[in-house]
Amino acid sequence: MKAFRIIVLIASAILVSTAAWADDQPTELAVSLLPARLELNPLHAYTSAEAQIFTGIYEGLFTYDPRTLDPVPAVARSWEKSADGKTYTFHLRSDARYSDGTQVKAGDFRTAWLRMITPDQKAEYSSLFDAIKGAKDFRLGKSKDPDTVGIRTKGDQTLEIELDSPAAYFLKLLCHHSFAPLAPAMANVPDYSAAKTIVGNGPYYIESSDAAQMVLKKSDYYWDKASVSIPTIRILFDDDSDGVTNQYNEEHLHWLTGAMNLDKIQSRGHIQINSLFATHYFYFSSAEKPWNDPKVRRGLALLMPWAEIRSGNLPAAQTLVYPVFGYPAVKGMDAANIEEGKKALEDAGFKNGEGLPKLTIAVPDGDDAKRIATLMEKAIKDNTKIDVQVNIIDADKYFDFMRQGGYVIGSSTWIGDFADPLTFLQMWTSDSNLNDAGYADPAYDKLIESSMSLDGKDRYEALGKAEAILLDSAEVMPIYYNLAINVIDTGYIAGWYGNALDIHPFKTMKFGIRKAMPSVVDLGADRIPASYTLPARR
Repeated sequence: MKAFRIIVLIASAILVSTAAWADDQPTELAVSLLPARLELNPLHAYTSAEAQIFTGIYEGLFTYDPRTLDPVPAVARSWEKSADGKTYTFHLRSDARYSDGTQVKAGDFRTAWLRMITPDQKAEYSSLFDAIKGAKDFRLGKSKDPDTVGIRTKGDQTLEIELDSPAAYFLKLLCHHSFAPLAPAMANVPDYSAAKTIVGNGPYYIESSDAAQMVLKKSDYYWDKASVSIPTIRILFDDDSDGVTNQYNEEHLHWLTGAMNLDKIQSRGHIQINSLFATHYFYFSSAEKPWNDPKVRRGLALLMPWAEIRSGNLPAAQTLVYPVFGYPAVKGMDAANIEEGKKALEDAGFKNGEGLPKLTIAVPDGDDAKRIATLMEKAIKDNTKIDVQVNIIDADKYFDFMRQGGYVIGSSTWIGDFADPLTFLQMWTSDSNLNDAGYADPAYDKLIESSMSLDGKDRYEALGKAEAILLDSAEVMPIYYNLAINVIDTGYIAGWYGNALDIHPFKTMKFGIRKAMPSVVDLGADRIPASYTLPARR
């Protein structure tokens, strides 16, 4: 990828002062996110917007270091690991409190985690708990006794977790919001959207919320409130790129992390771009015949012009797993092969595609999504007799539409929930509640399960073989690796760091010194679209 040029042009002989308005410190951080239907119950939340908001209102045993993403002790005051690496004992902070003042207890974690893996809850992230002894059998209904799950309490302040086998990534996993405790006040609240008050244990609580904005206030009961600098977080939900950019330029907004018009950002040095642990991909809905046949999927995928599909401003991706040091090289589909594609269809019993039902490609409304869908449609129509239709869905309704079915090929962007290849792969197991595609392959499931008891190179090898199954069968068709693009003055908003998960804990942010506007700063960001919208997650 072309490097960005940094060019500073002084348009006047008069130097602009870099003095700060240190005496005019604001008490509110204003952030812009894309409009979305938010699920505030960690049991069912799965979007990037929810994950960012949850850094304010919930806290698990560990949280992310804002710079490195390493696990940082949160509700856990200390912990020990057994000699065999299978049992963790966590000691909770005695001063950890919920926003209603009640104490956070070990039993609240046990209640929340068991609820996450209760089969009838169908919690999206329930499979993340599979590393815990007995959790998978309980999640799948094979065991109905919660005492068979390795989640135990020893008094109010000690939580003991037993794993099936050592898992080097376990503490990283605990940073994820699905491992937050459940406040007693929320135990019998089935629908958080109807709740008058959301009780959490994070550094902030929700003072008010509607479709236009959400206001978070600093919690007086938070155990580390002395480290929380900003009293109020105001989150605006707005998809007007020009409008929010104007508000940023006029200093009414401090951070743009949704819609934005980069060409109109006056302080070009505020544009923050970094690699994101994320992949944009197309995939088959493969729960039913004939799309559950890998020969059919692969045959169609081989007809598509992959170089043209992956052309654009972002790094082309042939793999689902974002490149990770030590992870084996996995080869994805890199070019069309019409002859091989037609042969695969014929071998599946559908010569020239005859006999295959109508194929619907559903994508969210957007120029690039429509471009790719059109290329796929043309490739299939030019080489087969299949009836193909492209269905354009409003972006804010896309994920709800996809969960209802009625399509054959769809698209998604997956941002890793923790820094490990498993975050891209576990969702494709046949028993995962995140597996909206309905994909099922016993060999794939076996590799993912076997990886749980492995470590180091052997574990990565098992995961790599699993990914190869996804790619070879064209269940997943990677397009590009995403970039995280934010607009924020990191000199003025200290404690905000670009990172690979694009997660920025509100707790660590504080106002610093605002410098005067530069005369002209040109990043040469010519490879970024003028109107940029952060890709929707999941």
